[in-house]
Amino acid sequence: MNNLPHRLLRYKDLAQFFIVHVRPVLARDTESSVDSQLSSPKLEEDAVAFAKSLESMGPTFVKFGQLLSTRSDLLPAEYVDALQRLQDDLKPVAYEEMSEVFEREIGASITKVFAEFDQRPIAAASLGQTYKAITRSGDVVAVKIQRPGIRRQIQEDLEILSSLAAFAEKHSDEGSRYALVELVAQFKVSITEELDYIREAGNLKKLAVILSNFAHLEVPATHMSYCSAKVLTMDYVNGVKITQLSGLAMTELDGNCLVDDLLKAYLHQFITEGFFHADPHPGNLIFTDQGRLAFMDLGMVGRLSDQMRDAMYHLFSGICENKSERVVDVIMSAGLQENHLVDRKRLSSDVANLVARSEAISVKELQFGTLVMRIIHMCAEHGVILPREFNLVGKALLNIDQIVIKLAPDFNPGQAVNRHLRAIAFKRSLESLNPSDAFTAMVQTKELFQKAPHRLNSLLDNLSENKFRVNADVIDEDALIQGFQKIANRITIGVIVAALIVGAALMMRIDSDFQIFGYPGIAMVLLISALLLAAYTVFDILKKDQ
Repeated sequence: MNNLPHRLLRYKDLAQFFIVHVRPVLARDTESSVDSQLSSPKLEEDAVAFAKSLESMGPTFVKFGQLLSTRSDLLPAEYVDALQRLQDDLKPVAYEEMSEVFEREIGASITKVFAEFDQRPIAAASLGQTYKAITRSGDVVAVKIQRPGIRRQIQEDLEILSSLAAFAEKHSDEGSRYALVELVAQFKVSITEELDYIREAGNLKKLAVILSNFAHLEVPATHMSYCSAKVLTMDYVNGVKITQLSGLAMTELDGNCLVDDLLKAYLHQFITEGFFHADPHPGNLIFTDQGRLAFMDLGMVGRLSDQMRDAMYHLFSGICENKSERVVDVIMSAGLQENHLVDRKRLSSDVANLVARSEAISVKELQFGTLVMRIIHMCAEHGVILPREFNLVGKALLNIDQIVIKLAPDFNPGQAVNRHLRAIAFKRSLESLNPSDAFTAMVQTKELFQKAPHRLNSLLDNLSENKFRVNADVIDEDALIQGFQKIANRITIGVIVAALIVGAALMMRIDSDFQIFGYPGIAMVLLISALLLAAYTVFDILKKDQ
């Protein structure tokens, strides 16, 4: 009960946030496109205020904003851009509190586990803080410890978010149209995964294997003996964040080579592996002392099915080769169409114009990731809602755009993507031609040629003797037979009813001591039987026949 005033205040703040910031955004489609263009500066101001309001409400909503930045189908480009810049740097928690979390998780104190441990955090994010340390064996490591009480705080915020989303979806057209309950459910899964540092350690190990052949990229190794659900220990990487590179350092590095390898690695993750780092913003990449890019913070990853990997290949190749119809084919096959009223011709025209215009725009003005996100947003405007994986891939590419602009502003990502896609296609073709498949194909071809003369002779004999028959399944035979049976039954009943009525009429002329209502009894029995049978038949027809 002591927490009730806080929860009520939280409800009030969130309800006010929804009314002031969220509802106008969701209702934006009622405005004309002309009005939207004229109000672009105002839209940018509103987007910045939206992001700052999320930032002020704490770590749960910073993470929620980062999820929303992948939903260009919900938000205008100005809002997506503002949310991409959300920062989750917070005031550090005291070392004593963090050391207690470490001891509870690992079962030993920091002083016993490590030979040296710097009590000043090198990073203080919304979910945890990272420290530099040296193990007893002499390894220099980075130790990320989860903030105390953060799980409980996030759980409370998720409960409030869920109840408000359910209320908004039930009582507002905007909430129902954009499936707010499902959006919050996706966020719950995402942030729960980020809170599990064992899962993140597994992600680091998997990505290290995937990128092992890329000379300019690296992933820090994990030290599983010092990892738990709330503690993550990995190799310390010497270097600086890309965002902190000085002008002098920029002149000494080979930016084109770095970003080319980075793009190649991401295409490999998207298309070949189906597993990728979903949040490669510049703050999560470190330029090491050895001149490589190191991936950090793998709490958010994406996974793609075989079908989705093929879709990504065709989407990227369609964009690079200016094949807009191929892009539209991918969109229509993968997306969910609202109300089944999508005008494919108009969508094709808009996509073709966008892809064609991108060739005339300089690389500095329009990067590859930006183009992908514009296509996704255009799909939403046409009523095609693409799977969440498309937005995750688009967000990753948007972050890579920022890295390209920072490290190699003259680099052309479109040309690089096209070159790497051709290499991937060639490799996939070679892999499909394995010896066992080739041998199977040869055996099947041999059987085809052996049996072909016999089958051809049989076909010609049947044709010459008029024995050739074609079975066409054009009707439902069972339904047809049942219909004929029903007709026959009704005709039979009709004949019986007619016979009973004729018999009753004839018996009326014969006097009898057995009478009903003053008429010959046998005649009345026949007549009543005829009436009952006729009534039943009419009732059965009205009830069952269509």
